[in-house]
Amino acid sequence: MTGLSKFASTREEARIRYIAYMKTNESENELEELRRGFKQGHILGDDDFLKKTHDQFGMIQEYNISIRDCIEAVSQVFGINEKLLTSSVRSRQPSLARAAVAMLANEEAKITLEDVAKVLNRDSSTICSLLDRFRNKCTQDAKLNNLVVKSKKKVREIAELQA
Repeated sequence: MTGLSKFASTREEARIRYIAYMKTNESENELEELRRGFKQGHILGDDDFLKKTHDQFGMIQEYNISIRDCIEAVSQVFGINEKLLTSSVRSRQPSLARAAVAMLANEEAKITLEDVAKVLNRDSSTICSLLDRFRNKCTQDAKLNNLVVKSKKKVREIAELQA
């Protein structure tokens, strides 16, 4: 808790005071005093601190998500090699993973299904029908839906790390 200790001796109190501090308009000299000793004035807190703060104040976190981020996230969560996603293999697991990539890319990154199809070496109509079937499966299969939720979280983490 090295950086937060400038605000209070306990973690919870330091968080509360830090949030209050960030809401005030401090002079440049006061901000420089806080930043002194911190590399590039980074926000202080644990891994989820920024997300919790955004959630608490209704702030929307924007992510710059690419199709490659979607592929990486899905391959990690589904436990499948990225190369299988663009290969001609038509077995169940790679097909489900491709559909998850299409869903993430379309919903999270606002990438058209036509562009997704090009990257996955598929026809756009194939991706459209695959995604329709996949969405239906997700409503009926809790495990599959859980994989999608984990993939969404993972793709945001990947994009956030690159920001």
